[in-house]
Amino acid sequence: MRIERLVGFAVLAGFFTSAQAVSVICPNPGRIQQGTDFSYSATAPNGRAWHGEQVGTAKVDPTTYTFKGASIAATTIACHYKGEDGAALTLKLSAERVEPGSQDKWGDGNCDSNKPTVCAFTFP
Repeated sequence: MRIERLVGFAVLAGFFTSAQAVSVICPNPGRIQQGTDFSYSATAPNGRAWHGEQVGTAKVDPTTYTFKGASIAATTIACHYKGEDGAALTLKLSAERVEPGSQDKWGDGNCDSNKPTVCAFTFP
């Protein structure tokens, strides 16, 4: 009976620990909204928001961007996109702690896949 309780507590503790972490992927280009000038944003989990700016000389329709990978630096995740004319867009999201969702898809804080689901990450 005592062992069953300990196992139950361990399972429950594992559930609450994993429930706190949020698995996130970079926003689909169709979800990116263009602000004023060259600023862009997208909704993120937990009431947060992605923010970024386009590097280029002309505004680009965000739906024409393609995902080019992600990177993690300390407490910031960055999602990288390229536009039709070669314009670059990086959206950033800050959190207390950011970890790659799958260690085998990330190397040196970078994920070079063109699929956002491959570059998933977690944060509390």
